[in-house]
Amino acid sequence: MHSRRFIITPIAKNYKTTAAIARGIPDSKRDYEEQERLSQSVLFQLNGEETWCWDDSDPDCAATGVPAKVGDLFGFYFYGEKVIVHEVVDVADPADRLESWAANIGQTNRNVLILSAPIGIIGWDRWRGFNGAKTCRSTYNISIKSKKNKNMMDAIQNILYFREILAAWSQHVHVMRSIPPEGANQ
Repeated sequence: MHSRRFIITPIAKNYKTTAAIARGIPDSKRDYEEQERLSQSVLFQLNGEETWCWDDSDPDCAATGVPAKVGDLFGFYFYGEKVIVHEVVDVADPADRLESWAANIGQTNRNVLILSAPIGIIGWDRWRGFNGAKTCRSTYNISIKSKKNKNMMDAIQNILYFREILAAWSQHVHVMRSIPPEGANQ
């Protein structure tokens, strides 16, 4: 598997004005809330699990233009609050963008990332303790190979590890419940 990347995108605290939206400025708060609603829909499920989707980072930007791959991590960045972490489960072509994204002028060349349900939340104090970005103004890749981000990536790997343990435990409990106790009528 390739080296994991971590992409973050800011979610605004306030909605954009109608005039800003008309000029093609994305409204991340409205888009995020749309994804929350859609993720609960059967139409937005992959193998029965909720999925989210979002734009990849800008492919024309030298600093962030490395396309995301399956297995990369994606974080919704809420300044001063938290970062909600998802895993990239598929990457779709820019032609597969949602109709509701049509007004986001300047982002039509970006791949569409298909994301898992949230896999973890990093609180703001912990995020800053990991030297996580203090500000985030656009979708971009965090350098996870740098020493300053090692603690952050270790913590995220722990989230993934515990998610796997919980899934295995849940499967075990499900199997155990289907086995009748000794002496039960069959």
